[in-house]
Amino acid sequence: KYQSLSNMKNKYLITSILLFLSLVSAWGQGTSIIDIDLSNDSYKGGITIDENNREYYIHGTYDIENQGVPTQETGYGTTAQNKAKAVIMVARGIQVKITLDKVNTKNFPEDAPYCALYADEAQRVELILVGDNSLAGGHDLPAICAPTGDGTELIIKGKGKLTAKGGIEAAGIGDISVDHQDLTVIPVVVNQRCDGSKRVKRKNLYTV
Repeated sequence: KYQSLSNMKNKYLITSILLFLSLVSAWGQGTSIIDIDLSNDSYKGGITIDENNREYYIHGTYDIENQGVPTQETGYGTTAQNKAKAVIMVARGIQVKITLDKVNTKNFPEDAPYCALYADEAQRVELILVGDNSLAGGHDLPAICAPTGDGTELIIKGKGKLTAKGGIEAAGIGDISVDHQDLTVIPVVVNQRCDGSKRVKRKNLYTV
């Protein structure tokens, strides 16, 4: 009888410990920062950010000559020839915080439909700058395709620097309409919010 009670207590203790460890593990996964080195071979073709309310730490250089052309498809373009691709793709409807630490894009052809960061369909994107960051877009794409639509936000802050150069006939930071006539730049001010529905005069080279 006593041995049976002892076994039951041991089983209960083991179950409680396992439950506690599983809860700690789940909590840790929910709060950990996702580290991404763009120069690593694991990220050839670029990355898709699709976890809502998470924090990403992105660093390194994405060089097309080493990493290959981006493969993350955006919502721009209708044919295989003009379908735009992104190095960093932020999924539809999510809110995310991204630290850019000396992130650079290299050897982007100006006449090809690529962009460094695509967040046109995201709800809220907060970029935190560390060090010097240089992003580029190709052809008629901005370097950063910012969130658009009512209630969306792009926030850029931090002590670092960002240079965003759009492709031919494109804004440095902004969006582009289907007919390629409405080229815009979101009014980015360091440490202030930007309403994604605002449209102002475009600027091909944008430095924060």
